[in-house]
Amino acid sequence: MFKQRQLSGPPDHYLNLKLMGGPNTGKSCLIQRAASKKFILDPLPFTEEQKTRLEKDGISTKPRIDVQHFSLEVNFSRVKMTLCNYGWEFGKLENTLFQGRSHGILLICDLTDRVSFHAVKSKLLLLRDVMKKTGQENLPLFLVGTKSDDSDNQQVSNEELRQFSEENNFSGTALTSAKTGEGVNNLFSRTALSILTNIGAFSDHDESAISLEYT
Repeated sequence: MFKQRQLSGPPDHYLNLKLMGGPNTGKSCLIQRAASKKFILDPLPFTEEQKTRLEKDGISTKPRIDVQHFSLEVNFSRVKMTLCNYGWEFGKLENTLFQGRSHGILLICDLTDRVSFHAVKSKLLLLRDVMKKTGQENLPLFLVGTKSDDSDNQQVSNEELRQFSEENNFSGTALTSAKTGEGVNNLFSRTALSILTNIGAFSDHDESAISLEYT
């Protein structure tokens, strides 16, 4: 049901998603992985030797990407998705929500950094205040744990993330790794299906495929 590739013809649906979270949580890497299927690090002062070694390992050292577009097929429909990295810029988000230019928000937590998890918890109330102020209180929220490949350094447990999601009525939760690609396609495909189903774009569907699976 879920295929990510360059599709011919005009899209059937357009979705605009905002990614919010603290620095170094992997937002840009997640965006680039979804759009290009490559792991791209944020810009660092690499030496030529470091660049050569990283690129030899298949890791790009291009500048960070804050906005990216890509297409995927969901439930036999073409969906063009725009991903925007907003950090914790609530003023920018408020202007966007007032204009109705968002279909969902992904809150990003680095599983190897407990501070990032606390930041999500502390910012959630402010985010919902902004959503209510702009008349977007029913906008879907998804909780995303990044760097799931680094289990040796994990500081936020899978169960803790899921429990927080359930207690705060998120629309879905996912574990992802931009480095390996694990969970990334699943995240955006199921997010798209969930949003489009909820707004009535799909009348016939497999109920088991709507929820963003927690794995």
